[in-house]
Amino acid sequence: MGLFHARRLRPIVFTFAPQYAGSGTSVMRGGQLSQLLAASGSTDRPVSFQAFSRRFKHSDLFLTKGVLKTVTPDELAHSSRRGNRIFVDPVDEDLSDEMVEQADVVVAASRTAEDAYQARWPSARVVLLNHHVDPRVDAALTLADRGEFDDARAAYFGELENTVQTPDIAKIVDFVAIDTSRQDERWLSRLAPYNLHYAIRRTRALDRYKPFLKGFTAAACDANIVIQSTETEAARWLPADYPYWHHGEVTEESILATLHNAREGFGGPDWLYAREAMNEIARQTSPSAIASDAARLFD
Repeated sequence: MGLFHARRLRPIVFTFAPQYAGSGTSVMRGGQLSQLLAASGSTDRPVSFQAFSRRFKHSDLFLTKGVLKTVTPDELAHSSRRGNRIFVDPVDEDLSDEMVEQADVVVAASRTAEDAYQARWPSARVVLLNHHVDPRVDAALTLADRGEFDDARAAYFGELENTVQTPDIAKIVDFVAIDTSRQDERWLSRLAPYNLHYAIRRTRALDRYKPFLKGFTAAACDANIVIQSTETEAARWLPADYPYWHHGEVTEESILATLHNAREGFGGPDWLYAREAMNEIARQTSPSAIASDAARLFD
């Protein structure tokens, strides 16, 4: 078998840690991403999703966030000695210099992460692979009878501790809680009635390089989004003159003003301009686009 043919058939293995098998990153950046790549036709190499093990050899191993919480640099060195290439995907968590030394590729899940990784590890190979939208979103919308919207209908989808919620805001925004530590599909059936996604974030000390997944999801739902202009990753995707930025200090009054602006602009030039921006995001993060990027990651 020629060298080229052997490399072309090198298995791609997305790996997870059993104790984190149900976490959002294991499911999405592991199981779903591997299925998306395998089904896309972007590669003819075998693609699988398996628990991380020392037994793998001569494979490209994609280590999800849960794996990186449980393995040591010595274990990665062992995997390298067995002829594996190591792709580490910390998403929004920290990564030690020792782990990076053992990795062949550091995967960035956001544009801000890509910049930060390249600055911190200038000799490492850093590759951007944007987060995909949960495929169940499109499936849920396909099953739903959305009809035509005659006004702006707002909702928040996520962990409630990460956002700003008050009784007056809740009069305008429906809050749909999601537990990302386990599989929770109930929120998917709630997506269809909304065309404005509320994404005001409450900053936490553990936040690092969050992908703009709420924006990608909103775009996939043909929805606009309300979010702070200080969210650095969002600012890498939306234009500076995006109509529904929240500017300045986050207060109940300022949030309500931003929401009222979006509702009053429904169907007008600002709303349509925002839709164009969101449509471009949807194009860049479509399943086919992400699959092509994933295939290039393993070239």
